[in-house]
Amino acid sequence: MNDVGNNEGGSHILVVDDNVGDLNLLERMLAGSGYRVRSVESGEAALEACEAEPPDLILLDIDLPNMNGYEVCKYVKSNPALKDIPIIFISGLSDTKEKVEAFKCGGVDYLTKPFHIEELCSRVATHLELKHNRQTIALYVDQLQTTITDMAALFETGTLVASVVHDTKKFTSAMTMLLESMIIPCLKEKLDESEGWVKELLFDVSEVHSSSIHCTDFLESLLSINRKNEEVESVDIFKIVNQAMGLVSYNMMQDGIECKIESDREKPVMVMGNSQLIRVFMNLLVNAVDVLKKQEISTPKITIKIEEGKEWVQISVIDNGPGINGDVLTGIRKGLVLSTKGKSGNGFGVSGLTKIVNGLNGRVEIESEVGKGAAFIITLAKSPFPVDSGLSK
Repeated sequence: MNDVGNNEGGSHILVVDDNVGDLNLLERMLAGSGYRVRSVESGEAALEACEAEPPDLILLDIDLPNMNGYEVCKYVKSNPALKDIPIIFISGLSDTKEKVEAFKCGGVDYLTKPFHIEELCSRVATHLELKHNRQTIALYVDQLQTTITDMAALFETGTLVASVVHDTKKFTSAMTMLLESMIIPCLKEKLDESEGWVKELLFDVSEVHSSSIHCTDFLESLLSINRKNEEVESVDIFKIVNQAMGLVSYNMMQDGIECKIESDREKPVMVMGNSQLIRVFMNLLVNAVDVLKKQEISTPKITIKIEEGKEWVQISVIDNGPGINGDVLTGIRKGLVLSTKGKSGNGFGVSGLTKIVNGLNGRVEIESEVGKGAAFIITLAKSPFPVDSGLSK
């Protein structure tokens, strides 16, 4: 195996070709552009080189002895430690079916021999930049998800540090600007010359961009959650519930938990409340997720049912977990213990959310049967002085 180029700086490229002349040409060309280049002459040697030191990009010939380029590519893409390495096929085969097979097995680009040096260098630079952008996005998303999880823990204990929200807002704003100013324009420039993979990546990046905007907007409202004497006003319960779901969505996604809202009413549905209600429903969702992820349930689900009466709105947070036994249920109803006490220990629990709901002239009820899940039911008034619920009490 040959190893040439700058070992300190520049990206690391593995060239795989059984033609020594082509190998030497690619080595000189890429090393001259500042890349560190390793070259091998067989598929088996390529896999050994990848496992010994994963490269940043692979230039791969198709017609190799014993193990062809398609087989090498499939192996690399099946290995979790190597699957994100972009592979550019370089081959004398120019049939459309060869190109289709190259993309089908995981290649990101295809160049036909004889190739133009300028074109190859341009494509190498493009795919290295796109890989760097994907890694940057993944890092931002991972940091954002960690921050949201940490903030959810703060809310559970009733503690909200203003500086955490402020710093997180700066982070999400910076991520939005990076996507708008650098990554999305770069992808759009490459859209016409791609084989479809750029379009897919652009869609994923756009989803992240949209999420970062929504997260920034949502963070602007979080500080109000910890205010003790916030004025009671008419609020849209759909908006409140969706914001609470947004805070817990990553936890639910990680654990494969389906969460949906059921209602026979059109949005919006207004109740007397304030942003403290976000904390109430977030707490109920966190507790439901905690219960479900500890159980071996094939299809864990949380259903948020919204029912509207004449003067009241009833919001039920229902899980399909194991249910709550009688003694624990009695304690929870008294607001003395948590259904997850001794396990997650969040410290806010039923007594905390009951205090908030009662302060809004509402009530909290719990229904559960062992083996049939649990339902936490929040009833809220539609006006300051309701006279008739229109719902069962």
